[in-house]
Amino acid sequence: MLGFGHGYTDFSVDLRDAQDWTIGNLMRLNFCLDVAALAIDPVSQLLAVGTLGGIVYILGAPGVQTKIHLPTATPIKFLEFATNIYKLVCIDDNDKLYLWDLTSLNEIKLEAMTRVSRPATYLTLSPSHTHAFISTESGDVKTYDLLCRRFSEYTIPSAWDMYASSLQSDGIPVDMEGGSSIPTQIVVHPRNVGLVFVAYGGGVVLVDLKDRRSLRVYELLIPAGAPGGAGYTDPDLLKHRRPPVTTTAIHPSGHFFAVGYADGSLAFWAVDDDEQPLLVRTLDDVDIHVVDGDKLDDYLPGSDKSPPPHKPREPIFKLAWSGFANSKDQRGGETSLLILGGQCSHDAPGVNVLWLPAFNPPEPPVTSTPHQGLHPHFRKAMQKSLDPLDAYFYSTSGLVQDFLLIPRDNPFFSGAWEPTAVIFISEGIARTRAIEAFEYPPPSFAPSSFNETLQKGKAQSDSSSCLESDIADTLRDLQTSSEPKNLTVPFLLWSGPSSVITAQIHSIDRSAYEPLSELRSQDPSELKLEGGIVLCGQEAVADIKAAKFETRRIIISQHTDQSIRFVDISAQLLLPDTETLLVSPFPKTLPSLTIEPLSVWNHPSVCSRITVDHLQPPVVRSFYFSSEALELSILFSTGAVIIYRLSDRENVEDEREMDDFEMISLEHIPVTSGLRFKPVLLISARIFSSLLSAVTYWTLGFAAVGYADGSMTVLDMRGPRVIFRSATDKDSHKHGIGHLLQKSHHADAVGCFVWTICSLSTGKRSPSVADLTPRVRLLAIRGSGDTSMYTLVRPQSREWTVSPDPARSETIPPLPLSSGGAFVLDGRLGAQLKADKNRFAVALDKEHADSQPRRKDSNGAQLKSVLVVVGAKSARCYADLNGDKRIGKADWGGKSGLAVYAQLVERNASCVLVIVTDKSQALVYSLPTLENLHTFPLPTPSSNDFLRYSPPSIDTTGDVLTLVGNPATAAVLDTFFSIRRGYHTPQILLTERRDGATALVPPLPTPVSMGPAGWFAGAGSLFGALTGAGISTMTGQQVDALLAGPNRPIPEKPAPRTEREKYKEWTSDPAKATASAAAQTRSSLYNRLHAALAERGEALGDLEQSFNQLGEGSRSMVDQASRLAAQQTTKTWFGLGRL
Repeated sequence: MLGFGHGYTDFSVDLRDAQDWTIGNLMRLNFCLDVAALAIDPVSQLLAVGTLGGIVYILGAPGVQTKIHLPTATPIKFLEFATNIYKLVCIDDNDKLYLWDLTSLNEIKLEAMTRVSRPATYLTLSPSHTHAFISTESGDVKTYDLLCRRFSEYTIPSAWDMYASSLQSDGIPVDMEGGSSIPTQIVVHPRNVGLVFVAYGGGVVLVDLKDRRSLRVYELLIPAGAPGGAGYTDPDLLKHRRPPVTTTAIHPSGHFFAVGYADGSLAFWAVDDDEQPLLVRTLDDVDIHVVDGDKLDDYLPGSDKSPPPHKPREPIFKLAWSGFANSKDQRGGETSLLILGGQCSHDAPGVNVLWLPAFNPPEPPVTSTPHQGLHPHFRKAMQKSLDPLDAYFYSTSGLVQDFLLIPRDNPFFSGAWEPTAVIFISEGIARTRAIEAFEYPPPSFAPSSFNETLQKGKAQSDSSSCLESDIADTLRDLQTSSEPKNLTVPFLLWSGPSSVITAQIHSIDRSAYEPLSELRSQDPSELKLEGGIVLCGQEAVADIKAAKFETRRIIISQHTDQSIRFVDISAQLLLPDTETLLVSPFPKTLPSLTIEPLSVWNHPSVCSRITVDHLQPPVVRSFYFSSEALELSILFSTGAVIIYRLSDRENVEDEREMDDFEMISLEHIPVTSGLRFKPVLLISARIFSSLLSAVTYWTLGFAAVGYADGSMTVLDMRGPRVIFRSATDKDSHKHGIGHLLQKSHHADAVGCFVWTICSLSTGKRSPSVADLTPRVRLLAIRGSGDTSMYTLVRPQSREWTVSPDPARSETIPPLPLSSGGAFVLDGRLGAQLKADKNRFAVALDKEHADSQPRRKDSNGAQLKSVLVVVGAKSARCYADLNGDKRIGKADWGGKSGLAVYAQLVERNASCVLVIVTDKSQALVYSLPTLENLHTFPLPTPSSNDFLRYSPPSIDTTGDVLTLVGNPATAAVLDTFFSIRRGYHTPQILLTERRDGATALVPPLPTPVSMGPAGWFAGAGSLFGALTGAGISTMTGQQVDALLAGPNRPIPEKPAPRTEREKYKEWTSDPAKATASAAAQTRSSLYNRLHAALAERGEALGDLEQSFNQLGEGSRSMVDQASRLAAQQTTKTWFGLGRL
């Protein structure tokens, strides 16, 4: 290495020229904080996320993620998958409808964009046919042909207006409120796609599509004196009330359904009876539509009792009625009803779910006279199936705006059949949206398997093996938590409690990466999606090969809920396997490494020794990760430190007493099942009565903690025990000029700790201290710039101790905490003199240490080490650690800003000092002379306030991680050396699966009778009474033909799910397939030109034939219009006759 100026070795030879720096962006990882709509395709296992910014993300199997931008940044209102034809439908706030095709490789094609004539109020699709139902504020329900990409002629007129008009014509008064005729929801009957429930503000109308008529109208009337959803304190208690309808959900059997209302009430209706509901209730009361004279008297004027203040309920916003494969009866087993809303304003935010009995009534008793309408026997059975067996409350971080159930694989039953998870959209901080996912249903709702095990054990009690198996199953069930698991959502959906507020990037070697990335069978549950595959693009093959040798990188992030999480962003994750198929997610979340410090503060053993405010628990201030020790220390606002260690050990049963009163053992505190970082030690700050100022952790098991009052503590973690503690550093105010910068009433706190292994020479402030043997040193640099150098010694066969008299020197005030305030470099090579295992082994070998050649400076002294200290406005470089001889000085003016972060960047055996300022400037200085080499803006700038709070994190290779926004809306990875990096955008195919299986839409569920199998329903059910009136089931093809009308153009044939695209070619011969794909890409323009010419010739040839057919079609159109007019006059959309 060449000498440079002043006779010192230049450590920055290969990084001086501007061409040595190639600044560029590697990737941008977005966080979706503005989720507006969610949609799930249970068959393809794809999740669509619509945002307020007009972006639609599609998520699938690990690594499968793509996005669609609307032409304008308009919020997404509705989002639905057309499961049977691989399409996605969206309506935005401007009432524009978008239709995308999902079948192309690495391309989502926009097939249609059209405007809905009136403001759309709801969108629903059925997996049985290819039409979408769209309700509008006018009251009409329009149908959109997804194959022909146009609105069909079939329209359901405002059935509620027609119902109200018919009542008024008969002299019946109707309250025609403004919102009573606006549709709020459309639900296709789960077992007969020819029937549709349209929920209007005034009530629910059951429509028969084939006969174009309304079959029944379900209108709830609360009589005067009945409490209704608002209770007895309702100002309108003595009036008749018609609460507006908000939502509806149908029981999986299809025989009864639930309706939610704006007053927070729930009404359950039998499909065959629109005269009287089965049950009307709120979340905590039943029969609220019945007048109770005794209770009413207490609330009437003149009563002796003073009524409580009125507490209105929130509306029932959404319902989902789920069935499960938990019964052999074709009518189904126990069900769950998920209820969003209906709570009072003072209730905690969340969502309620009821576990309801199965609807499996026996045959009704035989009577001599036939019964018309709903049989009382079945009515009673329905009411019995509405008496909850259990209930659970999903607690969320904010008020829930919406939810989405994730079915196992069945798209029918409104996407509510056998769900395995539920996703909630709730209010987040700073006007954001939070996403939380939970296991569904709660484990406490499924005791059937446990009961079956016990019954089986009783039947086979004579078998010892069965008895042992039953006992093991029983113990396992007892150990299973009744609380649903909080599922880990994809990286994109980290929001709300999971919002990122700070993050660090770390380059780690293979020895540390392997245990961190190790997968365990007990890893915390993730929200699992299996749709789509990821393929490596041809253009990235060359760079991908080079990525195999890159350093592994991880992100460690702090979140709003105070948790610490790990994410793998190594370029090796983008390496394909032997089949050119990417199998690793990117980025790869590591949920088993999550750290939840709040669980420590809530543990009784900690609360008994430290006063903790559970309403405002300690806040994480910063954290420090040791990649060699695989330990992480967390600094809290109270001045306490908690140290976690990666371990697969079981927790000890009893708390271990510590010899030092400021330490609390945490080895007995359990963590969430599957988490691998275990709490080891808590260092309390209560004896210091001061906040934390700095902390550092040495790989070999030592920790140093400094406090705001100037005191500090050094711990040996192998005890753990305190090996050194000091009170306020009084001597720091007696020497040098640093104390002049500090006011007398301010303590000189430690601002930065540095662990190193090096020798020590004499200095002005420590003339008698000289140790040429490399030893473990701890540098404590205080806010005044006063620096103390402690030496750790261990006499033979004795414990480690700290030298009582530290060497002292004078530097500059360093950057605080872990912002990179100081570094110690080798005076000969420029490498960092870290206190790692390798250098520690060398330090123990005295003969080897003494025999090392030492570089001399220009004055003939031995230059053993270089100390670099970075402050807010300047940086200094000193020869050795004594601080007497300054060999480099750098000052930057106010135009560059204040330094917020510093890092040593190494490349090609050279290193430089990179300083980040609060004005998004990167200042590059040579070492050791601190010559300003370059100044350039950061690739991803942030605001000044956020830079001070969460500055960019730079690793030693020159990669820069920057958070955008607070909370973060994106994590951007930039680099100073963007040359042949392995990061690339892979190709995505949404219609395939990684396992190669072909997912098919299951058959349409068939109607079931109310009675047992084989029992003839007669006039007692929907498919008895209504079928007798001419109602029959329809297939999806029949519905398509009906809605499209006779003039439907021949639609494009949808791609069947049995066909595959290029996946077989890619897996059979990756090299050949890659070359073939590249050749097809290069010649695609010529192919399109030739195809266009061929199509033009064919079109001209068919033009004459089309004109001939046009004349014939015009003549037949007149005749057809006459016939249709005659048919319409004989039919009516609404009849008052009861069926």
